[in-house]
Amino acid sequence: MIGDSSAEFFLLHDDAAKRLSRHTVWSNPLEGCSAVSRDCKAINPNHPLYGGRPVTLLVPERALRRCNSSITCRLASGPFPARSFFELRESLYMASPECVFLRAASHLPIGSLVALAENLCARYYLQIPDATIANRTGYLTTPKQIRQYLEKATGHRGCRQAMGAMRYVTGNSASPEETRSWVLSTLPIRYGGFGLPFTYMNYDVRAGRLADLTGQDRYSLDLVAHHLKLAFEYDGKDYHRDAEKDKRRRNDLKVLGWDVYPIDAGALYCPEESVRVAKQLAKLTGKRLRLDTGWERKFADLRKQLGLPD
Repeated sequence: MIGDSSAEFFLLHDDAAKRLSRHTVWSNPLEGCSAVSRDCKAINPNHPLYGGRPVTLLVPERALRRCNSSITCRLASGPFPARSFFELRESLYMASPECVFLRAASHLPIGSLVALAENLCARYYLQIPDATIANRTGYLTTPKQIRQYLEKATGHRGCRQAMGAMRYVTGNSASPEETRSWVLSTLPIRYGGFGLPFTYMNYDVRAGRLADLTGQDRYSLDLVAHHLKLAFEYDGKDYHRDAEKDKRRRNDLKVLGWDVYPIDAGALYCPEESVRVAKQLAKLTGKRLRLDTGWERKFADLRKQLGLPD
């Protein structure tokens, strides 16, 4: 049973949606597991989708744990909810996205945990070996599916932390930068974020009966505060570099009741610029930022969790 960091790497670097829909199992393949040595020999530790050596395996008993340069075994005891595993091939199973998230919750800080959930619910994956962004053929999972899974896993270690983190997950990210920006913007100030009232990423607005006025039926907005009808779009994206077209688009959305503002995508990589942009967004959304004396340390720690420069 491949799990934890190896399963996470696989899920985030493979278009695994088809595998999940066709091969998700309802029973627990760990039950009755005893032939760990034989299973280990069947696994290629150099497979690029396992993320490097050692490959992490899950075992139901301490007596079955093995560790060497190729594999490391971790205990995964207790009853698991349905859909915790899926079959890669005959007799080789992997932890599902929901199971990976639950097990990660026992040791990851909240920023990393929310980012993991967003990446598992994203519309993209990172192709190996160069980590280029590719669109998924379908979602691995959704925030709703993760929450439903956690409701059935209340006795598991990390479940409380996982459920707490899911309060800040919306799904539908289209890139690692969008994921990082979302986490930094929406996590509460007590965790080092800005606590901005954004609600969705890549939100679709339909023109409906007003399509004759706008000339287009559907608009996708990068970041929205739906209750305020405010949208924010990253300047750095290729399709936001035509100034005249962008102006026309903003006017169309104004007709539909939406105000659209640009965001400098590069500000994410500079702490000072991130704060400056966040203050502007806070003013636009009516959010009062109260950054206490201990916030800067938490902010720096959150950026580190997200892999952002100091």
